[in-house]
Amino acid sequence: MENFIIIQYSDSTPYSQHFEELQGIISEFFLYMQEDFFIVSDWDYTSLNHYVNLIRKLDLALIRLTPSGSYRSKAYLESFRKKSKLYFDGQGFMRIDYLSSLPACMQPTIWRTSEFLKMHRDAKIENIRDEWSDQYRTHFKKNKLIGLATEKVEIPYLEVTAVRKGKWNFTDFNWGTTLQQILLEYNINPLVRGISTYKFNVREKRSGFMRDLWRRIRYMS
Repeated sequence: MENFIIIQYSDSTPYSQHFEELQGIISEFFLYMQEDFFIVSDWDYTSLNHYVNLIRKLDLALIRLTPSGSYRSKAYLESFRKKSKLYFDGQGFMRIDYLSSLPACMQPTIWRTSEFLKMHRDAKIENIRDEWSDQYRTHFKKNKLIGLATEKVEIPYLEVTAVRKGKWNFTDFNWGTTLQQILLEYNINPLVRGISTYKFNVREKRSGFMRDLWRRIRYMS
């Protein structure tokens, strides 16, 4: 494990504080993935390098490798003034800024390390589950952070939560079979952990219109 930095998470320690250990250790960019990711094939490293170079070229804070968190409510006038969809090098992207539904989404994202660490120093997120915290949005607006999200998933992983509430999740029509094949290949008995029967809507969450109007008043002032 000599090539790994192990950070032991604890709910008793503020979430943002865990990243203080990374200061001066990780490189200029890093890939942030906070989920139970099951990789199903080799990575396209040429594509990853392309996105890193695009961050440099456009002076971005991040490029997200999925469209997650890129929804922009039309309750914001700014959403009409600035295009949500952008094109660079012939590829379409979605804008990520303080008006996005999840500017600091936990899905696979190439971050500029300095921006990520600064965000957590300023936002001081208390809990790992506070992905929807307005502290992220405030930080994005205050520092005028801009990022991009790809229009489709750009990494080879199961696009669902493989373990839900401690149990294997086979409920997704497209990926449930793939997960079963992985467990079979590695001789893992799913009955030991248990199988989740909980069904949920995997579409991106939308805020209520009144909540969006409140945010518009707060963030457009």
